[in-house]
Amino acid sequence: MSESDHEYEYESFLKVAILIAKKAGNLINNAISSPDKQFISKSGETDIVTETDKAVEDLIRRELFSLFPDHEFIGEESEFEKGLTMIEDKPTWIVDPIDGTLNFVHCNHLTAVSIGLAINKKIVLGVIYAPMRQDMYTVISGKGAFKNGIPIHVSKVHDLNRAIITYEIWARSKDEHKEHQLKNLSILCSNVMAIRSYGSACMNLCLMAEGQVDIYIDTGIRVWDMVAGALIVQEAGGVVRHTDGSEFDAMSRSILVTSSPNLIKEIVDLKLSEPKVKRDHTDKITL
Repeated sequence: MSESDHEYEYESFLKVAILIAKKAGNLINNAISSPDKQFISKSGETDIVTETDKAVEDLIRRELFSLFPDHEFIGEESEFEKGLTMIEDKPTWIVDPIDGTLNFVHCNHLTAVSIGLAINKKIVLGVIYAPMRQDMYTVISGKGAFKNGIPIHVSKVHDLNRAIITYEIWARSKDEHKEHQLKNLSILCSNVMAIRSYGSACMNLCLMAEGQVDIYIDTGIRVWDMVAGALIVQEAGGVVRHTDGSEFDAMSRSILVTSSPNLIKEIVDLKLSEPKVKRDHTDKITL
């Protein structure tokens, strides 16, 4: 297959992902007004899974397999139950049906559907749709990042003391993890201009890509939280790394994104505390 064939195929895949994300978004918006949303606690986790999570993932899986029966699928709700299996080189859709589930429960507009595609263990395209805001973020590797069809770019902030950073603190996380977070929060407060917490990894990455924040750092999130958003940030001119400054790997459960290489160095030099978390898989998925 020629390079132009690949580009055509990626464009076709992206159009499909956009249409499916909109259908998923309609399901989410319809559920928002429902007075009887059902909540089920995820065992051992701090977030909530709703029946809508499952319904949205089922819709996305069904739509993708109807068009691409030979592709693979990794979804948050299904993989949480059985764990990740071997990652193959064939096209693999990686999906978070509702990122920011707690935001969704409280009708907070920072709620998103994330659909990413990896081929040969490389992220090639992605879609993040915030249905309550009706904002669609799209990306194809090497083609730039867009919000509602308009190109977006990271901020021009290069100095840590002028940076707004997004850093999530989970009130119900394990004590050990919480200790790391609070220690890091103290360090960051002394070195950055401001700290924000939005409750959605996908939206953190999108806000980063359009220049509303300058740094996003997180440890403990999952592959489906990062895949589409990481590529969106990179194509918007940002730098995407592991929290220690090494090459980004979506299976590592760790991400550091900044608007400039200098900010990567400044954050790494702070020697932030990092809790030990189990990888999502021994295989790597990279940009």
